[in-house]
Amino acid sequence: MSLPESARRVSPKNEAARAPSVEETPVKLNIYDVTNNPTVQWINSLFANQYSPVKFGGIFHVGVQIGSREWAFGYKPSGTGVFWTPPLFAGAHHFRETIDMPPTTLSRTEIAEVMTSLEAKWSGPSYSVFRRNCCHFADEVCELLGVGSIPEWTYRLANIGSTAAEDAGEDPGEVRFQKLT
Repeated sequence: MSLPESARRVSPKNEAARAPSVEETPVKLNIYDVTNNPTVQWINSLFANQYSPVKFGGIFHVGVQIGSREWAFGYKPSGTGVFWTPPLFAGAHHFRETIDMPPTTLSRTEIAEVMTSLEAKWSGPSYSVFRRNCCHFADEVCELLGVGSIPEWTYRLANIGSTAAEDAGEDPGEVRFQKLT
């Protein structure tokens, strides 16, 4: 004798009671216009208007907020380029928008291990405007946290710049740091 379909279904209430307790930590992608320069803000609003469903790209700084810390990567002449600030600490950049990523199910200890390994891997001198910047770092952080990739439009112009430099016979990896004023 077979049970009816309704008797075989597990109700959400019963499923939740049987599921192991998994800690979830919110992950957010905080996107900034690079610098507080109004021209950069105008370019970004033109090519990646925060209210538009379609975005081409722009000149962005990106940080990954995990709980109460926002992690990012930048140029330093020595040591790690990985650093954290309180969330939405604008500093030299103009805050633009936050994208909620799925929460990570990694434990606090696992998150700390991921960030420690990235501090060793992402040295300050290895920063490259086109090939190894804060957007590339944020993408790797999100992948390692198991929350997926960051939106491609956040680093699309860096990838275009890398291709253009290669086509011009330049080494895009040599474009390390430029101050935008």
